[in-house]
Amino acid sequence: MTDNQEVVGSNPIGLIYIKMRGRPKGSKIRQNVINILYFYSPLTGYDIFKKYIKIYGRVTSRSIYYHLKYGTNIGDFEINKIINEKGNFSWGESSQKIYYNLTGGAIADIDDNIKDYYNNDKQ
Repeated sequence: MTDNQEVVGSNPIGLIYIKMRGRPKGSKIRQNVINILYFYSPLTGYDIFKKYIKIYGRVTSRSIYYHLKYGTNIGDFEINKIINEKGNFSWGESSQKIYYNLTGGAIADIDDNIKDYYNNDKQ
């Protein structure tokens, strides 16, 4: 039983009914990002976003960057390196690329989608 569960009763054959309280811990998007970084680390947020769409389907880049920032705060990800590039970009004269790695606290939950994509991508 986890922290956000409460036992609310049982029946004569011994089944226990558990009521979930509050929001569930974890995130499916963050778990999928962990799976991507497990195979392709280190990557930038944009590269993770592109791979995520190919493997798992629709997601916003804003959501990916949110989960990278939150995952860094809770210890799932770490910043590998930051590269500042000079150039003539639509938003200004420089661009910052942040590369992310997994930490020991992140546990990959490998599914068939990422396995198939990785095996096809290697070839």
